[in-house]
Amino acid sequence: MSRKTRKAASSPSHPTKEPYTLHEIPLKQPDRSGPSQPTLFDLAAEREAELRKQIPQYEAKRAKKSAQPSTSDAKIAIDTEQSDDALLTALIYGFTLTSVHITLDILTWHQYAQEMQYWPLVTRNLKSTLPMSMLLVYVFHAPFFGLTRFEWLRQVLFFCAAVGCGVYAVYLCNEGPFLAVMKRVPPVVTMVLWAMLEMGPGMCAGAVGIVVTTVLWRGWSLY
Repeated sequence: MSRKTRKAASSPSHPTKEPYTLHEIPLKQPDRSGPSQPTLFDLAAEREAELRKQIPQYEAKRAKKSAQPSTSDAKIAIDTEQSDDALLTALIYGFTLTSVHITLDILTWHQYAQEMQYWPLVTRNLKSTLPMSMLLVYVFHAPFFGLTRFEWLRQVLFFCAAVGCGVYAVYLCNEGPFLAVMKRVPPVVTMVLWAMLEMGPGMCAGAVGIVVTTVLWRGWSLY
C-alpha cells in the first residue's frame, strides 16, 4: 500500500471545513446596551447599602447594652465581690480568734499551775480552732448562704450566742470543776468575743446587761 493510500484510509470520511478568509469574517459593532439582569456588582452594592442602614441601629443597641448591664450580670459581680470580702474576713477573724483561744488556754493552764507544752498547744489550735473559726465566719458573711440578706437574723443569732455563752462561761468559772474550766472556757469565751464583734453597740450592751443580771441573781463572781 502506497503512502497516499494509507493517508486516504486514515483521514475522516466527512469533508473538512475550510477556515474563514479575511473577507468572509462578519464585521459589526458589539452590543453596548449593557446587561439586561443585575450583575454581581449590583447585588454586592445593594447588600452593602442594606448593611449600612443597619449600622446605626446596631451601634445604638450595643451602646445601650454597655451602658446598662443586665441585672443578672450585676448580681453576679456583686456576689463575687462579697464572696471575696467574706473570704478575707474569714482569714482575719480566724487567725484573731485562734490567737485569743491560745491565750485563754495558756491562762487557764497557768491558773491551775499545770505544766504544759506550748508547741503541741499551738499546733492543736491551728488544726482545730483555726479552720472551725474560719468556717463559721465565712458562713455568716458569704452571700450565697443567705444570712447576709437578713441582718436582723444575724444579730439575733449573735445576741443569743453572746448571752448563752457568757452565762455558761461564768457558771463554769464559779461552779464547774477545774478540768471543765480548762477544756471549755477558752472556746466559750472566744465565741462570746466573736459575737460581740459582730453585734452593734446596743445589742452588745443588752447582752452584757443580761449576763450581769444573771450573775447577780445567782450570786456568782466575775473574777
